[in-house]
Amino acid sequence: AMLLVNAVIGFHHELSAQAALEQVEGQLSASETVQVFRKVSGESGKTRTEEIDVKVEELVVGDLAYIRAGDVVPADAAWVYGDKMYVNEASLTGETRPRK
Repeated sequence: AMLLVNAVIGFHHELSAQAALEQVEGQLSASETVQVFRKVSGESGKTRTEEIDVKVEELVVGDLAYIRAGDVVPADAAWVYGDKMYVNEASLTGETRPRK
């Protein structure tokens, strides 16, 4: 009986997680662009940083994305610099309040 209850609860959580993921994916279109700072190699072989707009699907490791209030974070990201930021993770975690 306990195994059956555990299986039902696990199945419910899996469906909830799948629905949350689909909701998040629907918020961000792959054709949207994001302003990033990207290191590029110049003709002389020196590396410089350029500010460019790229499609979300073209983001690469090392890009610094410029996020403004109301933006959907386009990728797995780490906070580098800026003022206080509150993130609404309700669709992922079910929390009702934004996180700092």
